[in-house]
Amino acid sequence: MRPLVIDDVTRMHAAQLMQHARRNIYRPGSGKVPGDDPNFVMHIEHGFRCVFTYTAVPGGLYRHLSVSVTGPKYPSPAAIAAIAELFEFTGAGVNTQTAAGQFPPSWILDRSEKEHCIVLAEELKNA
Repeated sequence: MRPLVIDDVTRMHAAQLMQHARRNIYRPGSGKVPGDDPNFVMHIEHGFRCVFTYTAVPGGLYRHLSVSVTGPKYPSPAAIAAIAELFEFTGAGVNTQTAAGQFPPSWILDRSEKEHCIVLAEELKNA
């Protein structure tokens, strides 16, 4: 398993990315794909790549995160939980349940074979 290092600089970058995303709500089909826009992308040491948006779709606003790693594998459940915590997903953080891949029921989780990443979404209530 690759190490995930979340330090103060990483936290600062995540906060800046979330501020940018809040000011630039993504609406699918309306312009550049967020993963192709460096303002929505954050790299974390040891080969992690994160793309974060607030995504508006009919019926709701979601926080949306995709996480990939270099090479043929996918990020571990513990890494997903820790990165989700950076981006303020409800119930995020590493514990025995999330480390085993049991995430909160409010999360929508998918593994994208095409983009080779783990995708998380969570509806923002009262947004």
